[in-house]
Amino acid sequence: MQNYFAEQSYLEGSSLARARVTMLKNHIPHSDLARFETVNGIGMLANTVPTAFWAIFHIFSDPDLLKKVRSQVEAISSTSESGSFRTINLKELKEAPIISSVIQEALRQRATGAGPRMVMEDIKIGNNLLKKGNFAIVAHKALHFNKAVWGDNAEDFDAERFNGKVPSHAFRGFGGGANMCPGKAFAMTEVAALLAMLVLRFDLEPVGEGGWKEPGQDITNMSLQIGPPLRRPIVRFVARPEVKKFAWSHNVILS
Repeated sequence: MQNYFAEQSYLEGSSLARARVTMLKNHIPHSDLARFETVNGIGMLANTVPTAFWAIFHIFSDPDLLKKVRSQVEAISSTSESGSFRTINLKELKEAPIISSVIQEALRQRATGAGPRMVMEDIKIGNNLLKKGNFAIVAHKALHFNKAVWGDNAEDFDAERFNGKVPSHAFRGFGGGANMCPGKAFAMTEVAALLAMLVLRFDLEPVGEGGWKEPGQDITNMSLQIGPPLRRPIVRFVARPEVKKFAWSHNVILS
């Protein structure tokens, strides 16, 4: 990244990268721009991309769920007076609650983080004494699949699980406490925008025999909060005939 900025390669980069450089270049050196961009890349991609993958996988591999999601996204989209332009109104995402529920359920099912915490003072939890200076590991999967908390269907993907009251103390999709992910709202909206556009514009058809298959999950990287697929499914994007005529956009003015 230091070479990237030193050689001004950002001039051929994304509009987002160029905008950040324009805003910051007179205030911090290129070496710090490189550090800043590295952290941004991790924050925006490392966990958000696999989260989006699993949400897409669960939606498109389940015809009934896909139909429900499409119905709710249709309700928050509008057509221009000319009939040639469609807008998805992200500021009305609360009117399509199944999208947020699917994303959070994907996080609950697929989260692989460990949530390490340093013990600041001696503390007794149950019959266990945690000594100051040691580390406590909060295994997300252990919490997320606890049937005493989530019910007998804890191991199942329930697309509407988060539409009602949920045990928030046992959900670590975005971490917790003082270390809750500060980009939670942005990440949720980012993935929701992608899902909304995909379900309205395309059908995803798996390539090969046997239809949709569970790809497994790569859990070898302990630094990730949610692991990517172990095998990358190959799919064909097919434009839905009834909406091919439209140009598309998101309304991203969030309330």
